Formats: sequence, C-alpha cells, structure tokens
Amino acid sequence: MDSSTTFIEPKSSIIQMNKKQQQTELSDHSNIESRYISNAGIILFWPFLKQFFTELNLLRNNEFQNLQGQQRAVQLLQFAGTEKRKFSEHQLILNKILSLKILETEP
Repeated sequence: MDSSTTFIEPKSSIIQMNKKQQQTELSDHSNIESRYISNAGIILFWPFLKQFFTELNLLRNNEFQNLQGQQRAVQLLQFAGTEKRKFSEHQLILNKILSLKILETEP
C-alpha cells in the first residue's frame, strides 16, 4: 500500500461516533438553566415593537429616552400579551430581552 491509500470507515462506526458526539454535546448543555416562558406569544409582536414604542414616544434615535421609558415598554408588552395589570418580575424575562433586541436592529 502506498501513502495515498485511504480507507473508508464502515457506516456503523460513523453512526456510533455520531451517537457519542451527541451524548457529549447533550452532557455539555446539562448545566444550562432553563425557564418556562408563559407569555412566549409576545414574540409575534417583535417585528412591530420598534414602531410601536416610537409612536408612544418611548424611543428616540433608536434608543429608549430614559429608564422609565424602557420599563414602561416592558410593562406594556406584558399587558399586550396577557391583558393582566399585575405580574411578577420573573414573568418579564422575554419582555426585557425583546426590548433590548429591538435596539440592535436597524432603524
């Protein structure tokens, strides 16, 4: 045999390697903390949020005018998604993420 000869591994060993790799990847993510998002439907509002918050004078030049405006945006988003006026801080995880993500998109 010369040095240019290559051997193809049987499919079963490739499948076995893929299974091992998947198990390793799963175990690598086992320490990730997860949260249940009860208001996940608000993600559907995302394409319209920048315009919505701009119309309400909460955004100017692609930034919230102040901290109160940003907090108001998070609360309005919660009300739009649940129609509830009372909520806990832990229920606002997605709202906060969305309110920051709209600032990263182009005006």
